[in-house]
Amino acid sequence: METKIKQGKIVMCLKEDLVASQVEALAAEANLVLENKAGTLTDVVLDAGDINFIDSRGISFVVALYKTADQAGLGFSLTGLSKEMFDLCALMRLDEVFPISQR
Repeated sequence: METKIKQGKIVMCLKEDLVASQVEALAAEANLVLENKAGTLTDVVLDAGDINFIDSRGISFVVALYKTADQAGLGFSLTGLSKEMFDLCALMRLDEVFPISQR
């Protein structure tokens, strides 16, 4: 995962499919970044523009990251989704919880 900070927003760019084998390492990395930058941020943006697949553990990671951001008083959005991933998130009504957008 690559992270960038732009105008108070931390953009976390996923570089590998969001699957069970990746989730533990991604969660640890995301939590470390958020802990280190907590006082300077307003929003967390999870950019899925470079991935093509997300499984149930990946969805759990996204929801957990949203909850972490929300508890810290930060906004959260999921961007760059393929049409299939966008449709999946909409089916699960995640778009009613936080903003999601397609590529």
